[in-house]
Amino acid sequence: PRFAGFSPSAVTADLSSSFLYVTSVADNNLAEFHIRSSNGHLHALAGSPFLIGTAPVAIATNPRGKFIHVVNGADSTVVTYLIDPASGQLSKIGYSPTGSEPSALAITPNGTFIYTTNAGDATISELALDPITGITRVLPTSPVATGLNSVGIAIDPLGKFAYSASLNSNEIWTYAIGPDGTLNKLPGPKTLAAPRPKGILVAPNGRVLYVTNVDSNELSAYSIGDDGSLRPLRQ
Repeated sequence: PRFAGFSPSAVTADLSSSFLYVTSVADNNLAEFHIRSSNGHLHALAGSPFLIGTAPVAIATNPRGKFIHVVNGADSTVVTYLIDPASGQLSKIGYSPTGSEPSALAITPNGTFIYTTNAGDATISELALDPITGITRVLPTSPVATGLNSVGIAIDPLGKFAYSASLNSNEIWTYAIGPDGTLNKLPGPKTLAAPRPKGILVAPNGRVLYVTNVDSNELSAYSIGDDGSLRPLRQ
């Protein structure tokens, strides 16, 4: 085992699988490791861990491969870091504000748009990323409404639809992603979920949505229609 800070909260790797990054929510740190290709062993990078924002609850690698994004729950920010391709060390580029108490993030497959679910005010923040500089900006339509205490978000592999899991209202909200990154809630009723949906993932084929249910200790599955609509899959 390798020490990764107190209460490690999230983990991601760069696209080359050479470096691993871990946020720890209790001490507000980010740990950086080199992944030895021969056996997968981890070695801490010089200067690791380092202090980042308050309560870093989520981290993700941008599909473009150059950037790492960290959500700080107590600061209500998304911070972007540039990955040094040789050393793996991160350098801070900038940040953008989110709604209250962001809890999760998702990035479109082209790496251009970033979304955070904000548990504190039942919204989703919409951000655009400059693919050259890595600077993020808040879209004019941000934030958009979502369910109560939304703590999970996922995007389909084609970047057409986004889904948020609402822990307190037992719903899955579905949005179409516009060319400009804006989220537009699909018409019709929201999909009811089993008690307390939290983790959410779209399968790589884009046809099934999986949701963890905290209270029932179960995993639910939904088929995804061509229009993004959901239908429960029965076992």
